[in-house]
Amino acid sequence: MTIHTTQHVTGPTLTIAVPPEFDGKEVEIEVRVVKNKQPWGELRRCAGILADEPEWDAIMEEVYQARKLERRPTPEME
Repeated sequence: MTIHTTQHVTGPTLTIAVPPEFDGKEVEIEVRVVKNKQPWGELRRCAGILADEPEWDAIMEEVYQARKLERRPTPEME
């Protein structure tokens, strides 16, 4: 019998609820870290990596300034 479960770990001990027929039997347990499912998680990690890079600050400032200048005409502007 195989059981798949997802648990949240809050300390060094992991408690798993199993059916009564597992009582007294030897089992094998595999623990894997689940991928980050937070929205924008990868982008947040990337931004954190680039936080102390002055070269990237300059690049992003250049992009920011270019976006302020390049505007497509809107109906109000015509």
